[in-house]
Amino acid sequence: MTTFNVCQFKLFMRDLALIALCVLPLGGYAQPGAWKPDKAIELIAPSGPGGAVDLAARQLQRLLVASRVGDVSVVNKVGGAGSVGMTYLNSHPKDGHYLSLTVGNLLTNPIIGVHPLTYNDLTPIVLLSTDYILFAVRSDSPLKSGADIIARLKKDPSSVSFGLATALGGVGHMATAAAMRSVGVDIRKLKLVVFKSGGDATTALLGGHVDVAAAAPPALLPHIQAGGMRGIAIGAPARQSGIGAQIPTWKEQGAPGLVLNWRGIVGPKDLSAAQVTYWEDTLARVTETGEWKQYIEKTVAEPRFLRSAEFGKFLDEQSALLRSVLGDLGMVR
Repeated sequence: MTTFNVCQFKLFMRDLALIALCVLPLGGYAQPGAWKPDKAIELIAPSGPGGAVDLAARQLQRLLVASRVGDVSVVNKVGGAGSVGMTYLNSHPKDGHYLSLTVGNLLTNPIIGVHPLTYNDLTPIVLLSTDYILFAVRSDSPLKSGADIIARLKKDPSSVSFGLATALGGVGHMATAAAMRSVGVDIRKLKLVVFKSGGDATTALLGGHVDVAAAAPPALLPHIQAGGMRGIAIGAPARQSGIGAQIPTWKEQGAPGLVLNWRGIVGPKDLSAAQVTYWEDTLARVTETGEWKQYIEKTVAEPRFLRSAEFGKFLDEQSALLRSVLGDLGMVR
């Protein structure tokens, strides 16, 4: 049996300590490959101020700052149905300090030939929520319901003007076309006016320059609540909660066509797995805050959080659906 004297024991403990020091950096303290921001973060809103995308970006900005990730600024990049913002984002490859809000235009732009950049050229981070396009008229409009709009358009498809954001082929256009296609209206003859943001479409409606605004709920709900507008339809499968419970669906009014709206976060191309993981985890915590949940409820949205891999699959599915609808519009390029 081997025995240790005092000197041998001390040498043994010294060697054991040295081994521990060598191994320690491989454990939880060092976390090789871990990443976190070390400079200011830009959160891109690929639309003008005041629209639903801009409002969502600013809500996220406040919550990210509150969670102490660092300095976060919202940068509006207007033009090309969001493609200006996506091009700017992708001019910072491998840099996790640049993120962007994104909506359906990310998918429709390459399908209709607005811009060649696709979601496969970017890095999907997370899906945040889904919602549906809301249709509103001025409170003094002779159009009292979605059924009134349908009746007019069946007689003359160009007799009602729709204010949309931010491009033909975008989600506002798709939701309008899907509803009207389902009741036999010639959707290629619809009178559509395109604006840089949902906020601009809202302003145009208030000014009497269009008959109907079709936009994400955050741009229209404050005016509906204030009495300046009346919500007459929403492109959802069922009535929504809160104030949305007062607004009938197109389906209730005989037009079952449906197109989903959604909001997500993407990064530039070639982000590392560590960068993606950091933002997945950070945004997961943000979406669990009471402030974010209140925002989702207030904007008549539905929380739907998907991490990067699942978000990528979601984009694949949505792209196929949108290509089908755009094909019926004769817009696939």
